[in-house]
Amino acid sequence: MAQPRTISLPPDLFDPVEDDDPGDGEAKAAATELTPLERFLGRTRTPDGKLAPRRKRRSTTVPAARYERIVDETREMMRTRRWDGCAARHLVALYDLLHEETYGVDACLTSADRHRAQLLFGGFVKRVFDGEVTEAIVYFFWAWREEKRKETWRRENHRESRRLGVGLLCSSGFVADYKLHLHRSRR
Repeated sequence: MAQPRTISLPPDLFDPVEDDDPGDGEAKAAATELTPLERFLGRTRTPDGKLAPRRKRRSTTVPAARYERIVDETREMMRTRRWDGCAARHLVALYDLLHEETYGVDACLTSADRHRAQLLFGGFVKRVFDGEVTEAIVYFFWAWREEKRKETWRRENHRESRRLGVGLLCSSGFVADYKLHLHRSRR
């Protein structure tokens, strides 16, 4: 049987901050102190005693108009074969373009999917390729060339299989295949 989840709250969480100042300036110092609830919520105060504005949350989506500009930039990078300024957002667009080229259909990434893929690809490039985006791009093209070869075989032999998704592209098994390919090609 699952145990209920409990949260331990400080006992003085809802107690007000006491103001015992006779007027000699200690009230201003007390006004800059946080109430227990404000401390619990992680709030801060400005030097004049007002609550500091909360930090704006980053967007968790990639709007369609902005994504179209990113796709256009990526097409231009593909055309010129110059990847200067390429970032994780361009890798998402590259994934989308190569998916459509390989399977003949759109990857159907939602705005939130594009954002998650951007975070995944950014960490992937840092972790696997030490932040070298150009090496990651070579890997992307290798992966999609392999997938296109496999997809052609599957169509000729009337076989079905899962498509190359964002997660599989960043998986350690797929990266190991790429490293094995590099090792064999150096012989």
